[in-house]
Amino acid sequence: MRLFLAGVRDSEIANLEQIANLDQEEREKFDYLIKRFTKADFETMSDSLENLRTMKRFGRFGMWFFGFIVAGAGAAAAVKVFFTAGAPKG
Repeated sequence: MRLFLAGVRDSEIANLEQIANLDQEEREKFDYLIKRFTKADFETMSDSLENLRTMKRFGRFGMWFFGFIVAGAGAAAAVKVFFTAGAPKG
């Protein structure tokens, strides 16, 4: 345990305190996250949360603007699939 704590950065001590203070239900959820999720899953969630933070910074206008971007991308993908699904390859 001493070797583990010796390798912990000072900036990470608060995070360790939070983990140590978890109740039983929170520990089970944390255990599930550690065992079932990959690093790529966490990176995807982090990127998604950052996108939400960006939209929130722009307020209601930002939500509408990003909504139109997503809707446009979805419509473009649907049109592409619709017109190329039955087309011969080559």
